[in-house]
Amino acid sequence: MIWIVCALAATLGVPLGWAAAHLVHRYTEDPEAELAVFGPATCDHCGHTLTAGETAPPRWWTVGKLACPHCGDRLPSSWLAVQLSVPALLVITVAAFGLRWSLIPYLWLVPVLVVAAAIDIRLLLIPRRIVWVGFGVGVALIAATTLPMGHTDKFFQALAGAALYFGFLFVTHMISPAGMGFGDVRLAALLGLYLGRIALMMTAVGLFIACVFGVIFGLAVRRASHGRRHFPFGPGLAAGTLVAVWFWSPILSRLNP
Repeated sequence: MIWIVCALAATLGVPLGWAAAHLVHRYTEDPEAELAVFGPATCDHCGHTLTAGETAPPRWWTVGKLACPHCGDRLPSSWLAVQLSVPALLVITVAAFGLRWSLIPYLWLVPVLVVAAAIDIRLLLIPRRIVWVGFGVGVALIAATTLPMGHTDKFFQALAGAALYFGFLFVTHMISPAGMGFGDVRLAALLGLYLGRIALMMTAVGLFIACVFGVIFGLAVRRASHGRRHFPFGPGLAAGTLVAVWFWSPILSRLNP
């Protein structure tokens, strides 16, 4: 049965990845306001406005590459990376959680984190709309999968996790504003919500893993750019959360022998 659900997750992930990739590339940076501005997705080479149909999976499956239909130049690798990562991460999440009601909110978490991380890599910004929509829907899904089953404690535990993770990064940001953008602080509320749903101590575990990923990713970015480019912390936060979510059972077993 689990293999059937994994296959369904992969199938669902294809259109979700397509939509996520298009959403990611509709954001551009406003340098003066330091904001991510929502607009049309365009080709970096010719400026052609890319429609959703022009970046659909059947098109690049047939052609063999994801390219601009106007000038023929290959689109940035981020288009393909987002389209492929969403179904892959959904399958891993299903395999890690198994068939249980608590799986449902985490299926929503995957595309939200992929979008937030991909935009952060492109622009060094995380749009507040992505975070707060992700958070609002996450609260609703967690409530729907805990409160009717009588797990009120899990619901309030999730809210406490959101406050805890947000509060910690908020204080860190206030101490050193240059070291972390406020988009990361907002994202922490979403991450803490899902980590807290499992156990409050998982917020600390997720942050620790995020720091490890952040250092590795940061060193790679700095080396590739010869120290000229700052690195985003959002992808590290997202990766740390997903790894903590996938391995929550053995982690809690080790922490609570």
